[in-house]
Amino acid sequence: MSRWIVTLMCLGLFSSTGMARIIDLNHGKEVSLGDLASEGPIFVVGEQHYTDEIQKATAKLIAGIVRSQKNQNSFDFGWEFLNIDQKEQVNMALKRYWNKETSTKEALGELLGPYEGNQSYGVVLEAIRRLNGSVIPLNLSRSIKSQVSQGGMEALDPEWLPQDFALGSLSYYERFLDAMGGHGGAQVDNYFAAQSLVDNTMAKELLAERQFPLSFLLCGSFHSDYRHGVVEELERRSPFNPTVITFVSDHGQTTAEIISELQDERYGLRADFAVAVKSNNQLNPELLTQEVSHD
Repeated sequence: MSRWIVTLMCLGLFSSTGMARIIDLNHGKEVSLGDLASEGPIFVVGEQHYTDEIQKATAKLIAGIVRSQKNQNSFDFGWEFLNIDQKEQVNMALKRYWNKETSTKEALGELLGPYEGNQSYGVVLEAIRRLNGSVIPLNLSRSIKSQVSQGGMEALDPEWLPQDFALGSLSYYERFLDAMGGHGGAQVDNYFAAQSLVDNTMAKELLAERQFPLSFLLCGSFHSDYRHGVVEELERRSPFNPTVITFVSDHGQTTAEIISELQDERYGLRADFAVAVKSNNQLNPELLTQEVSHD
């Protein structure tokens, strides 16, 4: 089975001719945006980083769910790209942006750095501001994660160790090994510990900081595929059953073919819902492993 498909929504979610197909993978049928919006209250949105079409679709899907639930001004948006150890700087940059003292490009530069690929998230940031969502930093800076990837969990500054930390599941570890080329060892175990640290931290922060029933968690797809990673952590740390969305390019497949494409014999379904969207561009499979935390 192809492993390139990334999680969440997809290219041009809403079009001039109507909305892309949304497929309930668990029940094997197409559903409406309203049906999807009635799920939750936590939506885990996995994505392929730095891909314009996907970021555009992410913004449209979040806006569609918020408006369907009539939750403008009352939803949370947790983002993997924002770091909790830089929370003061993040909040100051967001305040300037919300007050329209900085442009979207300037705000992204302050929040994410100078890398040009960060600008693909402009549509997401604009949508969150337009709908007046509450933004929650979720991650740790690379310098903190590298303590673990280089020296294991025992090397981590205790300040950043989440309470009740747990490594990811065996299935998650097996999938991680596959992404790393199938070779284990102490260094790969450290990488997986860093990956698990991110999952634990993101789940802990979203649950602790969310102010409203409706919440979105935006992360790289590897963290949420097959309900592994951050999804397992949200379930372990709370009574919630997060809704996981994935996306797939629509090149004329039937609903059954899409479900088959998103089904793995070892891990099961990739997500709860799939959004199938027509696109002129093929997604880049090599970007999938870039979402694994080596830092």
